[in-house]
Amino acid sequence: MTTTATKKPRSTDTIWYLNLPTMEQFGIKVSRDWFKRVIKKICDKAGVTRAAIGIVTGARAEIYFDGAWESVSFDAIEELAAKGTDLIFIEKEGIIDELKEHADRYGVTMVNSRGYLTEYAHDLIKTANRSGANITVITDYDLSGINLASKCDKNVYFITMDDSTLEYFGLVKDERLVVEATNKGLTNRVEKVIHTDSRFAHIDIEFLKHSRIEINGVIARVGDERFWNFIMDKVNARFPTRNYNRAIQTPSKDENADEIDLYPKGMKSLITHFRNKVSDVVEDVEAQIKEEQEKVERFLEVSKQREKNKNRVMKVIAENQDICEIESEVLKLCKSLNIDLIDTSSEQDNGIRNRRKRGASFKTE
Repeated sequence: MTTTATKKPRSTDTIWYLNLPTMEQFGIKVSRDWFKRVIKKICDKAGVTRAAIGIVTGARAEIYFDGAWESVSFDAIEELAAKGTDLIFIEKEGIIDELKEHADRYGVTMVNSRGYLTEYAHDLIKTANRSGANITVITDYDLSGINLASKCDKNVYFITMDDSTLEYFGLVKDERLVVEATNKGLTNRVEKVIHTDSRFAHIDIEFLKHSRIEINGVIARVGDERFWNFIMDKVNARFPTRNYNRAIQTPSKDENADEIDLYPKGMKSLITHFRNKVSDVVEDVEAQIKEEQEKVERFLEVSKQREKNKNRVMKVIAENQDICEIESEVLKLCKSLNIDLIDTSSEQDNGIRNRRKRGASFKTE
């Protein structure tokens, strides 16, 4: 098999097409599904994920935390796994949008698994577990939900819309909740899970063979706030403590805040004045840049253009008389206090640059 996947990310479908000429040359006739399953088996045997060697494994889960959605990709797993006290996976699209204001309030991360857990999502679970997160999976009460949950690590807490959930809300299995089962082909698989995995011993397989209860149906009956309180009650009973350092940064490291709010009045006033001055000075040149970039023929290399724009703005700042006077006084102060000046041509000021990006108005670096 051609190893193009290790050079740059390729989907399994693309790899199939890339290898078709070679397979035709040697008279190999296999289905695309078989080919993709073999790739998975080879990776499993070698102890690596497909994503780790550059194979895109299909749809990615999406993660929601603190007002923002992000795609769960291989490169971002370590960073995403560190967010939120608890990671709650919900298989149904749209449910998180109904619950996210509650999740924001308590520093909880929610993951939309879109009806199944991708390889990326399983990697996220493993990494988040190692980093100290509490992990819960919430599914419909159906064959697909049990199948999904059974593939998770045993330390992942499982919630479904079963009899105990209905009892919590004082609901009964009536025609407003119970709908016809789907994915009946999973019956044998789920039946085996129920008999071999104690986590699912309470599941009523006879009910699931013909019926299911959806998360949406329960929320429609009880409302999003009551459903969220149910989640918190269940999760808190399973995980009595949580690490809030995963959700609340210390004030000086808070990426969503402007660090000058912590400074004494004099320093705060100076920096605020300087930012406002810079903002006024660069207004015209940045307006010109935006106008020039509005209708560009052919293509620009974005990184090079950013650097070009930056140098252009810095030149305007450096030539402004008011800013030069402020700079002169600041240099004198630094000298009197034996403060080393930062070499802005090196990488030594990366930390300051990153912190500066959190500022509301000073964007010229």
